[in-house]
Amino acid sequence: MNKDFNEWYIENNIITQEEKQLIKRWSGVEDFTKEALLDDITNLTQLFFGYDVEEEFLEKICAFFKKYDEKFSKRALPEIRLLSGAILLQISQTISNYCSYVELLVKSASFVQNSAYNASILYEIELEFSKDCDRIRNDLNTKIKPVTMPNNDKLSKCLEQVALSQELCTELISFVTETSKVFSEINVVINEVSEIHKIRLEESQLLWWLTSGWCELKNCSYKSLTKKEACLFIGYEMAEFVQVFPGPYASNGFIFRMIELCKGANNSVKFTDIVQAISPEFSELYIKKYAKQENLNLLPLSMAIKYANNTSETTEWTNKYTIETNSSNIINEKYTPIEFAKQLYFEILTQKCLDSIDE
Repeated sequence: MNKDFNEWYIENNIITQEEKQLIKRWSGVEDFTKEALLDDITNLTQLFFGYDVEEEFLEKICAFFKKYDEKFSKRALPEIRLLSGAILLQISQTISNYCSYVELLVKSASFVQNSAYNASILYEIELEFSKDCDRIRNDLNTKIKPVTMPNNDKLSKCLEQVALSQELCTELISFVTETSKVFSEINVVINEVSEIHKIRLEESQLLWWLTSGWCELKNCSYKSLTKKEACLFIGYEMAEFVQVFPGPYASNGFIFRMIELCKGANNSVKFTDIVQAISPEFSELYIKKYAKQENLNLLPLSMAIKYANNTSETTEWTNKYTIETNSSNIINEKYTPIEFAKQLYFEILTQKCLDSIDE
């Protein structure tokens, strides 16, 4: 059981009757993690961040925990939100196929201030994100292990015999088995070399972009743009270069450097002002590539770009946006250009990571 599990209950003022109940809950967390589907991650994240989910998923998660405790009820929504966060953290720590997607989706959803149900769980997931970003580069030197070819001396001696013998059959089976293992190891090496190639390509492209200071979307130098104009372009272009998830650990430094190239101060800008200032061309490009339906309400900037497209007044899209996202506070919030750039970067990586998952 996670050493902080009981503390999370205390932080959210959720009372458990006995320690055995906590143990049962944690057993449910571990087993749900092992069986979690990709669609479950979206629903779990929605619950953790206070969004409504389909009744069908509430029934599913309730039925799952009832296997360990018959008293578990879907009416205990605060506890379900807490358990959803615990499952997300467990996925980020133990399920390699989904960990980056969970981390990026949670990072993106947390842009709306104070929306996570438990701050400690959110912190732990963000810590896993940082560790995984570091691990991508730090493991490169030790990643590829040598492949050992099977010894075929005994087989060679047996083949010298004229007659087919039991010993020859045994050695043939052994050799085929060992050779099959070698091919599996070679396949692993090929995949690792491919990932290293992606990382090196990603690094060279990012360094070229950083050195040139050139905005491909506007076909001009970033020095000619204001920070307010350029922030979303910077987040978009940097995310386009990333191929290995959850992304490079130096992403904050890259974004800061590119923003600093632009004109003006890094003053805070109202959320609606940034969205309303987006050109129709950029909106259409973004919506076509990255505005997916299955997790859109967890990506606040992406959803705003979609809803604000082809509107002339802020009120034309903010009412619907507030209802769908369950977060009226973000409409009037102010963020710096650096924060906007980082947010769009994370939201794009979330969508790219989702597309890359092979179930």
